[in-house]
Amino acid sequence: MKLPILGLMLSVGMGWLIAPSAFGEIVLHDESIQGDLSNGDPIFDSNFDIIGYTGDDLGALPGAMGSTPGIGSVIGQTDFQQIDLFTIEVTAGSTWDELRLTNFDSGGADNNLFIAIEDSELFPENFFIDPGEFSALRNSFFGYALVGTADLGGDVLGKIGSSNNNFGDDLGPGIYSVYIQQTGPATDYRFDFVTVPEPGSVTVLLLGGAAFWARRRRRHGV
Repeated sequence: MKLPILGLMLSVGMGWLIAPSAFGEIVLHDESIQGDLSNGDPIFDSNFDIIGYTGDDLGALPGAMGSTPGIGSVIGQTDFQQIDLFTIEVTAGSTWDELRLTNFDSGGADNNLFIAIEDSELFPENFFIDPGEFSALRNSFFGYALVGTADLGGDVLGKIGSSNNNFGDDLGPGIYSVYIQQTGPATDYRFDFVTVPEPGSVTVLLLGGAAFWARRRRRHGV
């Protein structure tokens, strides 16, 4: 019975440490079923100046199940008249490890769309970016990239992070705003947000489990 007890303890411990709303693979939002994602709602300061925008709250990314990563998918369409803005949460004990572009279809009319990430519930930049202003604005993004046909099937999170060198290939627990814009023709996309256990979290659980079992053995004289 030793292994089942330890396994149960680790399962309960992992659930307490990570505590996402779901595990495994889920669809966070599908525009064809749940409707269009937000174009962004303005947030004003006390002088009624716009200080940023908020999008749809898609909740926590699913947690990993052992060695199987958690995957939360966002499926949508964007064009020059529409911004898709939403927030996701990476819960304690998890790492946002990949952002996979698993669908990109503009009917061959465009090879890229624009995506940006902000490490906040508030996305601070103006919407419908004027290409002439982009060079000035892009340095204030937490991370951004043009992604498309050349990235299909791959992980683009590191590409986004390297734009302003604010993060590397992954992101830790927190709330993030994701901004998707296509300044050209309508483009269908699917992004898969992939999580794995945060480095050290499994080690902590294993050490805790070992200590628990050692105490139990001493108590029972095993």
